[in-house]
Amino acid sequence: TLSSAAALKDTTMQTEIGNYEERMATLESTFFQNFATTNNDLHSRLDQLNMDAMMSLANSTNHWWGRVEELSTKNAEMFVHHTMAEESLQKELISLSAASALKETTLNTEIGNYEERMASLESSFFQNFATTNNDLHSRLDQL
Repeated sequence: TLSSAAALKDTTMQTEIGNYEERMATLESTFFQNFATTNNDLHSRLDQLNMDAMMSLANSTNHWWGRVEELSTKNAEMFVHHTMAEESLQKELISLSAASALKETTLNTEIGNYEERMASLESSFFQNFATTNNDLHSRLDQL
């Protein structure tokens, strides 16, 4: 009876150990299946996030390249506009400078001509005055 109690206890323990091993195998199998599923889901999500990040980077890069191209075009247009405006102002300045130099030359020539005519008139006046004065004195002397 002692041996039958020991045998019963041994059988019970063997059954529990068997159940334990079976449950552990089931738990391990379930754990690794869940782990594999979770790991696959995680990798799938990471792949999706990487794909989304690359798409976002590509979109942002394309947008910024578009903006850089737009700004470059506007900068070139402004450069051309300012260059043309500067060229126009330079032409106007040259034209005004040339007109001013021509006017100055014309005025200097007129002043020179005026001074020559005044000198000629003064000389002629004094010659006529002297002649008239001599004639007058000569007539006065004759009288």
